[in-house]
Amino acid sequence: LNLEVTRLQMLRAAFETRPMALDRPLLTGLSCVHYGAFSDLPSALALRDQIQARTPMLLENGIHLLISPTPYGELIIGDSHRYGQDAFPFNDEAVDNAMLDLASQALGARLRVLERWQGVYGTHGPAPFSVMPVDAATTV
Repeated sequence: LNLEVTRLQMLRAAFETRPMALDRPLLTGLSCVHYGAFSDLPSALALRDQIQARTPMLLENGIHLLISPTPYGELIIGDSHRYGQDAFPFNDEAVDNAMLDLASQALGARLRVLERWQGVYGTHGPAPFSVMPVDAATTV
């Protein structure tokens, strides 16, 4: 199958200053660069070039900023994507800090991390789906 491991990092955070009434998820331009539905648009390609020139670590770590409010006034912030053959068990603090800084800038407020976690799952690369021949008559 030639599967890869995808590892992501996420944060649960709270406002330290100036809480804002965020009642729906916030998607940023970084997500437009990451997700296939947007990534081939001319504006997303131009943004990708700009990110590559200014902060390549965002692209290298698959960071795209999504901020989702919880019913408890907290925020779920994510996420990053690293593709490879194994999943390192420890979070990369630079990735967590980058996501926290981006979220703070987007919301215009200082945030405090409550929890950090990572997810690990198998994929067949960064494509949105996989097509795999099982035998001469079967494809999944």
